[in-house]
Amino acid sequence: MIGEIENMNVKELDEYVIKVLKKNGWNEDRKYDADEWIKKLSAEGYCINEYAKEILCELGNINVRENVTEEHNCATFDFNPFYAASGEFDRMEEFEIASQEKMFPIGALQDYIMYASKSKKIYLGDWSSLYIAGDSIENFLNNMFKKVYEPKEINLKR
Repeated sequence: MIGEIENMNVKELDEYVIKVLKKNGWNEDRKYDADEWIKKLSAEGYCINEYAKEILCELGNINVRENVTEEHNCATFDFNPFYAASGEFDRMEEFEIASQEKMFPIGALQDYIMYASKSKKIYLGDWSSLYIAGDSIENFLNNMFKKVYEPKEINLKR
């Protein structure tokens, strides 16, 4: 169904992010079997894309709960799309019209569902808003720990 899985570009990750990911079970050779999540979420109506599958195969079931440090912001997120997005498909049409692209859930950041698009953008959505939080998974992860970072809100045109 989906082609060869590629790993994240570690050279694009901040050293702090690599340290946090490793502390939480990630390594460069990690492969997670996300097929069951993909199957169940696809049955709800979500459409998988290659980039979302790559992310889930590398980061699936990684949970991050980091406190604030002098140089880095706190961050709480996980890569379990089924827990985050099952039963939430009803907002996808509005999100995809606003973003002008299809996206698939990859996990949760606090109360937001994280989505990955084919164009490699990472979005955050909740019941009333949609944000772009990174141009790639590497950019997203770096952004989550920046002291001063605000995701860009996308107008939902209600």
